[in-house]
Amino acid sequence: MSFIGRVGINLFYKHYTFLKTWWKGALAMFVVLFILMLIQNFIQKRMSSNKAILCHIVALLIAVIGIYFTYLDFQQYYAHRWLKEKFHLGGYLFWLAWICISLFFIGEKLKYREIDE
Repeated sequence: MSFIGRVGINLFYKHYTFLKTWWKGALAMFVVLFILMLIQNFIQKRMSSNKAILCHIVALLIAVIGIYFTYLDFQQYYAHRWLKEKFHLGGYLFWLAWICISLFFIGEKLKYREIDE
């Protein structure tokens, strides 16, 4: 994060102080992604094939919409533009990871559906 981004966090956005240390932000994103993966795994195991695929597609669409709005936020919101590329990359990587999780579960469900038929 840039010097100006750090100053902004110290003065105005105190609830984002955990983002000043890279591993704290990475750990927070890992925990959130792990919880999302557990939820999608629960859906994978408990629902029928069609319902599970529909839920995973909804999660995929949410992630795609999220990456789009993250891009808009980083381009239009003045304070977020000061945070530099590495901070932006972290935001994009979160959404890309969720997209990969959703695609994995869709692929697994389709693979097992073909085996059962």
